[in-house]
Amino acid sequence: ATLPLKNKRHLFGLALFEQLPCELAWKIIEKVPEEVYQLRLTSQTLKARVDEYSLQATTIPLVESLEVCVLYEKKAMEICLTIPKCYTELFELRMKLRKSEFDWSKRINRKLLGTENLYQINYEDEELMDFVRECTGKKVGTAEINYNYVWNESKISRVLDRFEFRNLRVKIGTITDGLVDHLLKIVKAYNVDSCSVETDNNAASNLVVFLIDLSSRVLSMRIVQPPQYLRRSSRLLFGIHDAQWAPIILDMFSRKLDKLQIENMHFLDYLSDTDQQSLKETLPLRGKKVWFEATCNADENSEEIMTNEHSIFSKFQTYIFNFSVFSVKRDGGPFSTLNIKHTSREQELFEDY
Repeated sequence: ATLPLKNKRHLFGLALFEQLPCELAWKIIEKVPEEVYQLRLTSQTLKARVDEYSLQATTIPLVESLEVCVLYEKKAMEICLTIPKCYTELFELRMKLRKSEFDWSKRINRKLLGTENLYQINYEDEELMDFVRECTGKKVGTAEINYNYVWNESKISRVLDRFEFRNLRVKIGTITDGLVDHLLKIVKAYNVDSCSVETDNNAASNLVVFLIDLSSRVLSMRIVQPPQYLRRSSRLLFGIHDAQWAPIILDMFSRKLDKLQIENMHFLDYLSDTDQQSLKETLPLRGKKVWFEATCNADENSEEIMTNEHSIFSKFQTYIFNFSVFSVKRDGGPFSTLNIKHTSREQELFEDY
């Protein structure tokens, strides 16, 4: 029987693909990692190509985030890897091919989270940790540490030493001098470019000095102040009460830092009108392409102005609970963010760098 023209074209295309050099075939497979299992079913030649590719050192950063966390129900420190769904099949195939007798499903807890998969690994399972790192590769997008639940410098270092990352995100219940020193060590040791720090309370001797030191080491920083049981008129940011923030922020931008986001939706009075005016007048003149965004009681009627190729404007935002997006309501009324951004960076998000 004669094959339909459509099937002939399909077989012809498949034959051409099978004749490609390995390196070129691997590059094509790399573009569709979510289809590796389907490709393996197409032909024996393609199956071999996919398996060969999966056994190579990965050039794709499979892990979006690596979190050091504690699950209360298990009373154990665990490592949580977040992998986008488009890379899940490739990751699991890499595990299957590398150690077929290794039943990872009984030692890794997998959860589906929308467009991502979360893989939870017991910290004490050293063999599994090394095996997973071999399958994911060393590079991860973001390393996250929740110091509310875990504080053991040697254990954290043993996890981080397995990976390479440039983004660091930390949550701290009460920040101390010990935590300050540990964070600066991590930033220096792993060449961190972007750091997000969230803290409730301050027990450190000088957090301003910490922010200045951190600004000397990273290009991008986010400061997050969670809500507390205090009056909303309290002038609180980063666990610091009643500070004059403009000189501190200007000093931070005089260092390596060129991008700063302040997320403080509960205590908007931390940045006074005088501080805002000082930043508007001085930040555009720092000799760099500044990107600055901060929630505060900015003047909602102020017009956008341009100073030294920097746009200065107030912008109303939308708040979604438990997400890093700014609120439009405070005690029944709107509030805004103060933005001072070089014209080449106006469309840039904090995550872009």
